[in-house]
Formats: sequence, C-alpha cells, structure tokens
Amino acid sequence: ILATTLPPLKEGYYSLDAKDLGNNNFISIGTNQIPLFAPGEVSYKGEPILALFGLDKETLIIKAGEIEFDFQLSQEDITPSNIEPFKFGWGDIGPLEEGESIVERSYTDSPAATTEDTLFKVSTWLDGEILKVEVPTQWPFHVRDTVASVCNRTQKSVIVYPQEHFSPKDEKLVLPSVLAAIAALATKKFNQPVELITTFPTFKSGVTVRRKTRLSSKGKPLSEEVKATIDQGAFPLFSQELMVQAMAGLIPLYQLEAFSGEVEIVTSPSYPAHFFGDLGYSSTLFSTEAHTSALASATQMVSTNWRTKYYEESKEREKFIETLPIAKLRDLIGETGTATDFSRHSAVYSLQK
Repeated sequence: ILATTLPPLKEGYYSLDAKDLGNNNFISIGTNQIPLFAPGEVSYKGEPILALFGLDKETLIIKAGEIEFDFQLSQEDITPSNIEPFKFGWGDIGPLEEGESIVERSYTDSPAATTEDTLFKVSTWLDGEILKVEVPTQWPFHVRDTVASVCNRTQKSVIVYPQEHFSPKDEKLVLPSVLAAIAALATKKFNQPVELITTFPTFKSGVTVRRKTRLSSKGKPLSEEVKATIDQGAFPLFSQELMVQAMAGLIPLYQLEAFSGEVEIVTSPSYPAHFFGDLGYSSTLFSTEAHTSALASATQMVSTNWRTKYYEESKEREKFIETLPIAKLRDLIGETGTATDFSRHSAVYSLQK
C-alpha cells in the first residue's frame, strides 16, 4: 500500500488502521501472531486494511466507497514456510527389485470456505473501568486475553459475555478474537460503544498428498513414501498440531516393511486456514483410503477383499496412533461387504467404467 486517502469525516465518524495501533496491531494465537490490519502490505485478498466507525450504517458505506488506495501489485506465489516439516517412518525403503511394481498417485483436497448466512455481531462498551465484550465465541478466554493485551488492560478489567452460536466448522474460534480486538480498540480510542457485524466465512487448508507404494510380484505392499503439502494461507496457525494430525491420517492400515511420511506447510497470498471441523486428519485420511482402493485395483482385487487380506497389526504404527483391533476391523469390513453384496456391485461398476 503506497498511500491511503480518506474522504472528509464529520464529527462522530472515525477511522482506525495499523498506524493508529502501533505494537497493538498484532494478536497472539498460540505461538503465532497475526495482524489486525495490514501493516503496509496486504498479505491476502480480503485482509482488513482499516476500519471506519460512525453513527449511521448508510453513511459509513458511502464513505467507505470514497476511500482511495494507491498500491503496487507483488508476485503471488505459494512459498515454503519456515516451519520444519514433520516426518515419521520406519524401515528402509530400498530400491525396486525384479518382479516388483510401483503404484504412484496424487490426491488433492481443495481449499473450501463456509457459506455464512447469519450475521456475526460483536459489541464492546465501557462500564466504568470495565471493558465489556459481547460476542459468539468458542474461545472466550482467548477473546478476554486478546482484548486485554491490545488495550493494555488487566484481564480482570475485561468481561466477555459469550453468545449462543452454531459452529460445526469452527467458525467462532479465531475470528471472534480478531473482531473483538478491533471493536475494543475503537471503544478505547473514541470512548464510544462499538458494534461490528459481518458474515465473514471460515477457510479450510488445501491439501495435496503424493503416495508411492512398492508392491511385491504377488501384489503385497512392501514399502511406501508419502508426502502431504498443506497450504495454510498467509499466516499459518496451529501448524505443529495440524502436521501431527495430518500424519495420523497418512499412516495406512496395511502392513509395510518400510514407511516414510512427511508433512510440510506452505504459505500463499490467501486467507489463513486452519481448524475446519478438524485439523487436517480427514484431509489426509481420504488419500489413504483412496490409495488403498487404488492398490486393490492395481492387483485386480475387490477393495474389501484386499483390505481384509492385507490389513495387519503394526507395532511401528501403534507408536504413533492407536486404532481398533485390526482383526475386529477386518471382520466389520467382511460383514459389511457381504451384507451389501459389495463384490458383485464392484464388478458391475468396473465393467461399466
């Protein structure tokens, strides 16, 4: 952002941006920080640059449309982050030997966003020496701590009133703290009650998984190399836990002599993406299940039969994640396959493809 030109604002109308906040422009989420307003450079489309406050919504909309920005575009790239990739594995992958084969596939779970159809309202006001916040949130203690930090207040001088909400995709996890901080800073600066209303969505990370499996001449899986790349947008959050949960979804249930798994975080000029109903487990688990069926297809077996044949207990896998007893799982797969006549349906589907 090279320059920002605001229209004339009459009494009772105010603006707030990164320059007004100084060191209070950043809030902490775990071991990470994100800005409330773009500090001179916009990191992703949709990042807040400034806020206008006033007495009349229609006037604010008109004034917002009159704001002028002088800017310069930069190159948009997906870039590696400075976060150390997470790795887990066992055994020696080794070279391909005579009679063995390779099955290699890529799987993509695309980025997604919630569709907000209800208004999200945050209110802040002063009651004597107490700063009060009314907000729908899954994380009221983080809202309190964030507001206290950016407003240079004690935690005891901030009271949060959590409102009812429905958040199946964790919509009310991080955004309430961001909006509450902006509203509270405006209340502090202008000594006025503030109300923010939005329908801003929550975003899911895009995940790409590449899997390479070595099979014996009889179709038995011997080793596998897996790499998951997770795009967390402009500001990675909860990355360490995300990588661990993603790895849990990558480890297959079929027995392997060797396994090499890696999860890496990349950044891009897109909205920060993290919790979205879970933290990466389902995105990588789908690749494991899809790849299992691809291995069955490569060996010309029905996928349920392949699973019951090759699913085995693994002490190496159990060091990372515990599962149902594999014998019980194989029984459930067999019973389900029989009850649904899966083998016949699978054969018909294969003929019709």
